[in-house]
Amino acid sequence: MMHDSQTHLESNYPDLIALLGARGAETIPHPGGTLLAHLRRTARRLESWGGGRELVVAGLCHAAYGTQGFPTPLFGVANREVLRDAIGDEAEAIVYAYCALDRAHQRALLDADSSAVWASVGTCEMRDRFSGEYWSASEQMRRQLAELSVANELDVVENGNLSGEGLEAIARMINAAGPWLSQAAWSAAGADTRLCDALVAGAAPSGDVDLAYRDLGSSGPRVLLWHGGGGPEMTWSRQHALASSFELRIPWRRGCSPSVSAPRADWGADVLDLLRVMPERAHVVAHSYGGVSAMVAATIAPQRFGSLVVLEAPLWSLTPDDLELQQLAALGRAFANGAPEARAAFLALAALPDGHPQTARTERLARNFRDPGEARIDIERLKRSGLRIAIGSGAHNAAIERSSDALSERLEAERWVLPGAGHAVPRQVEFNDRLRTFVGAG
Repeated sequence: MMHDSQTHLESNYPDLIALLGARGAETIPHPGGTLLAHLRRTARRLESWGGGRELVVAGLCHAAYGTQGFPTPLFGVANREVLRDAIGDEAEAIVYAYCALDRAHQRALLDADSSAVWASVGTCEMRDRFSGEYWSASEQMRRQLAELSVANELDVVENGNLSGEGLEAIARMINAAGPWLSQAAWSAAGADTRLCDALVAGAAPSGDVDLAYRDLGSSGPRVLLWHGGGGPEMTWSRQHALASSFELRIPWRRGCSPSVSAPRADWGADVLDLLRVMPERAHVVAHSYGGVSAMVAATIAPQRFGSLVVLEAPLWSLTPDDLELQQLAALGRAFANGAPEARAAFLALAALPDGHPQTARTERLARNFRDPGEARIDIERLKRSGLRIAIGSGAHNAAIERSSDALSERLEAERWVLPGAGHAVPRQVEFNDRLRTFVGAG
């Protein structure tokens, strides 16, 4: 695949590659070879993540004006029109913003608030190290800078001889950029075992005896994000941006490091863990397998919940007559039993990237898991409690849509259909705004 990407890059931008080479990029040393080799790898990585033309071209030129970490310019900032004429206004604007970023200023913000650098679109200031001016990036620019930054740093991780401190610094930046990263970029960040360990360690500053959690934000309603089979790093990275509106608590379920180890996934144990780790009263958002324990917990102690959002929970017992849905339940059981023929289909359905460390953890915990079909939800008791509930889905599977429709109707709950991210509903672009409105309406 890398060879195909390289061919595509060479065939689409030969003049630009030649221009970079003429400016010295193929003779300037860089980890992994030359600067030009690094620029090519960064562009190919962005292309593999589904980046558009402007972002891929920006990746190919991202060090054109030099950066604080690599202060060797290929072009002078006084003559930006040379690069602008070669790659266009939007791509050049990304390159300039990336090169001009005062990382010392950003680190100072990061020391003050770990979510500050990327979390507040339109309010988080950035400093232009060339002009000394301060500015706030648009949401689109913030996403572009986040993707480009992570693509660059992953190449450095792969090709540089980094210390533990260096890995921690990169992990810290990626954790902060998480709300603005694509699923492909976030998954790639966790695919390196050393970096994944640093990402987890940097994101879990507190917890109780058994469960680790991360708290973000200091004002607004309390919201707890309860993940499913995929870890919180993969599931909730885009919800870090909500720290400007909510007090967030993001736990790691039992069995997911750095929480206590567990032999298997067990929604029954998760019920008790959820009630223990959640604040005295909180709005709960639960995804996938985590939605099973959240529904049971809400039935037991609805007074603890400000509201409940359930996203594609495998509540198979509620629709026993839907044959297609029961086939999905059988697929889940086959995956849990280690059937090799079920693996690829289940990972695709669950939006779990093959080869990712968190996917391996999911597979381990799924072995002989406690079947979600055993869960019995007292629908009438939940309705009588008056708890505000929303049922969400990603419009990627007809049986899951029918199940979500039926559950919403029986609970008289609000219904969300958010297409575009598959089972990874929290990564859908409208999700955060929908959650802000729902929690705020309470």
